[in-house]
Amino acid sequence: MKIYLITFVSFFFITFPTFSQEVVQVEHNQRVMDKANLLSEAEKITLNTTLLEFEKQQNDGSQFFVYIVNSTQNETIEEFAYRVFNTIKIGSKTLNNGILIVMAVDDRKVRIEIGLGYEAIITDVQAGRIIRGIILPKFKMKEYFNGIMDGVIKTIHIINPKFHSSSISNEFTDYNQTVYSLENPFEHLAKFPVIIMHVCLLIFVFAILTYLKTNQIQSAILKEIYTYDNLQTKKSRDTWAQHIKRIVEYSKYKFYYPPYKVTFIVMLPSCFILITIFLFIHGYPINFENVFFCFTLAFFYNMFSLLLFYLILTIFWKPFKMQIKDAKIIAMNSPKNSILLRSYSSSFSRSSSSSSISKGRGSRGGGSSRGGGASGSW
Repeated sequence: MKIYLITFVSFFFITFPTFSQEVVQVEHNQRVMDKANLLSEAEKITLNTTLLEFEKQQNDGSQFFVYIVNSTQNETIEEFAYRVFNTIKIGSKTLNNGILIVMAVDDRKVRIEIGLGYEAIITDVQAGRIIRGIILPKFKMKEYFNGIMDGVIKTIHIINPKFHSSSISNEFTDYNQTVYSLENPFEHLAKFPVIIMHVCLLIFVFAILTYLKTNQIQSAILKEIYTYDNLQTKKSRDTWAQHIKRIVEYSKYKFYYPPYKVTFIVMLPSCFILITIFLFIHGYPINFENVFFCFTLAFFYNMFSLLLFYLILTIFWKPFKMQIKDAKIIAMNSPKNSILLRSYSSSFSRSSSSSSISKGRGSRGGGSSRGGGASGSW
């Protein structure tokens, strides 16, 4: 009896393993499937028209679907979106240029599924940014249609920035502001956390360079004094006497600060990496154009921020101002074989009497998805 019971139960679970949400095939021009009855008829028409207009303007077999259910039941939102995408076969078979937004109302989950052909244009990071920055804030306010529409338009604008839909009325005042807020990188870079991170990075780099410069100068001063003590001829000692006097006066400083050029060279790659990472996190793809933009921005941003930083130090930090003055005097009047001179030769030019020394020194449809996209919950 037990054997029959076990056999029956096993047969039941093998035959009926799970209960999954049925994927309903859509009609020819239907791009919105609302099985949860979340949207009104007017909202469905507006959304459907927008999606069809996008496909028409692309004219390459692209397809964009919105699929709304109450729950994905025993599947995750990622599994369900993948199954819907490949069951409906969104996009063209050759280009795999399909996009799907799946929303599970009761599960409070949403996902953007990207076809293989669009994964290079709409990265997982960008899809996640659209969900977190555009769709979810509207969903949390129960503005489901606005959230879906804004997410659709933002996704479309990444693919085709010139897209315009006649079905969007003027009532979407928030939409334009929300969609274009991600198009301007300066808006993100001007935000408070980025400025704070850059200032902290600058202070850290300046402190490290100050420590290294202090060790370098203190070591050079000791070597200069040792060289003076070992000079044999009176003429040489007389030449070095004034130099040593200036060095002894210069040794009063506790710290020696790095010149502007050194700080700029060290800060430039750090600033470039910071800007690149920040924009990448906010959904901007890493390509040649954006990398070049980040480097150019880092160059000028770094240059002007350091100018401001050094100007503030010069005005409000008296030891810094006095040290620059003393270092310039030493650099312009040091003997040609001075070790200390090498520490400042790149920062200050020599006087005309020492020009010969400087010259000798020189200078240095049927589409398919493989699971790309992003998910979120509210």
